[in-house]
Amino acid sequence: MKQTFIIIASLIITGTSLFSGSNRNYSRLLAKYVSTGGSVNYRSMFKDPVFMNTYHEFKLKLMSPGRGAKRNALLINAYNYFVLYRIKTFYPIASVTSRKNFFTGAFLPYMGRRISLNTLEKRILFKYFPDARLHFVLVCGAKMLPSSDEQGLQGIHTLLAASKQNSQIYAYSTWS
Repeated sequence: MKQTFIIIASLIITGTSLFSGSNRNYSRLLAKYVSTGGSVNYRSMFKDPVFMNTYHEFKLKLMSPGRGAKRNALLINAYNYFVLYRIKTFYPIASVTSRKNFFTGAFLPYMGRRISLNTLEKRILFKYFPDARLHFVLVCGAKMLPSSDEQGLQGIHTLLAASKQNSQIYAYSTWS
């Protein structure tokens, strides 16, 4: 398990969205307010007008998310952005797990209705990435830096494959 994390963590770069082509405002926010060490300046980010512009940009794109790699990139970026948006709703917040309905409350605009983060992850994204490790890849994937949407999606598949391969290699290891 630790080896899997180390390999996956070594693929991660902070400060940009998973697929920079699918939402430039979101990429700019992350580049500006997330340090290379992964710390987020929430207070300043939430005051930046670009934060709400990004909300409206996602809301518009999620009315008709498209198909294929671009849709998948949009949905992954939307998930990660809306986690931040939800944090803003309850800010200051000790932990996302400290708020009831943080992940289950329907607030995220999607194709003319409101859905929860759990619905986006488990019912929509899981359909395109049917792997139990999707949650880990989704959370860590927000920190990757591919040059295109298609490479970013390949990155997800690479992370899943590396994780699967590592778990098979180290399943018999006594290292703990």
